Amino acid sequence: RGMAARGVPPTVACYRAAITAAAAADDSALALELFSEAFMAKDADEASRPPLRPDCACYQAALSALQPARAWQQASRLVEHASSTGVHLDATCFGCAIGSLLGQPRAWQSAMALFTRMDNLRISPNEQVCVSLIDVLSEASQWQQAVQHLAKFEERGFELTAPVYAAVMRACAKASDWHTALYEVLPGMQAHGLQPTAAVLAPLVRALAAAGNTQDALAYLPKLTVALTSALAQSGAALPPAVASEARDALFALRLACRSSSAKEGE
Repeated sequence: RGMAARGVPPTVACYRAAITAAAAADDSALALELFSEAFMAKDADEASRPPLRPDCACYQAALSALQPARAWQQASRLVEHASSTGVHLDATCFGCAIGSLLGQPRAWQSAMALFTRMDNLRISPNEQVCVSLIDVLSEASQWQQAVQHLAKFEERGFELTAPVYAAVMRACAKASDWHTALYEVLPGMQAHGLQPTAAVLAPLVRALAAAGNTQDALAYLPKLTVALTSALAQSGAALPPAVASEARDALFALRLACRSSSAKEGE
């Protein structure tokens, strides 16, 4: 704000840095205000100053601020603004836009439209896109599509990662589809040479326990314990909040399953 008072007009790089700082502070309103002020404002002074044209990094910073706020309408406007100004967005931008749809009306249709748009633009999905799309599909009870997209991601040339499999496992757990989780998702992960992480095993145990498959759930409990210990060692302080929450839910579901079955020693 002090630059203008000193007669130094802010450049694209200045605005990009300010938007990035606002996003890091989880201030989506300020990030959007700065972006609009710099690149979308229409005022009487516009003709007297050279127009600023945002680059992909500017959009990425603004969209990353809008994702946790679930500001999907503003995110959609930014995607359209980029298209109208000829700026080519990258996979991270689309991942943020898809993630902002989580929990919104008709979210999965809009998410699929963005994913199709990426395909038409020949933008390969990255991990963020895959996880965000699966989470949106899962939240909308489209868990079968979430599982099917594993193959589609591979067709697009994306190397599947543990967080992507974890997202699919969460979808299976939400749908209580332990069979798909145990006999399709987990073997597929192992076939790609990936070791199941705590984020993968926790929803698997929860799905098994919720379906009353107590013995299989108990069989995976030692593996979950090892994975949690490994995750704790890597973090150095505490488990990531999402992993800790998944583990609590899994253990609570398993305890209830043990209590209502003959596996009393499991509780």
